[in-house]
Amino acid sequence: MKTIGTGHIGADAKVHNTSNKKEMLTFSLAEDKSYKDKNGEKVEKTVWHNCIMFATKFSEKQLDVFKKGNQFYIEGDYETSTSTKDGNTYNNANIIVENFKVL
Repeated sequence: MKTIGTGHIGADAKVHNTSNKKEMLTFSLAEDKSYKDKNGEKVEKTVWHNCIMFATKFSEKQLDVFKKGNQFYIEGDYETSTSTKDGNTYNNANIIVENFKVL
């Protein structure tokens, strides 16, 4: 499913090496949302998105923009997966970022 959003990075991005000799950049993106509840009261909340980007190699210049607090526009695919740790199964939701823009 295609996903488009804006938000602020919650912590500096981290680079991980993959088994196919690519790098994976992971970061969380906070999106502020507001709506009116059934009583007409404004409700504000923050939704956190796990974001992943892949590249052959990320340059230092690229990594410098993925810092806590920076605001981004992102486009990507929404993907879900499951993982198991210590006998517990976890459902994971990630955005595989294809395009981004620093705002």
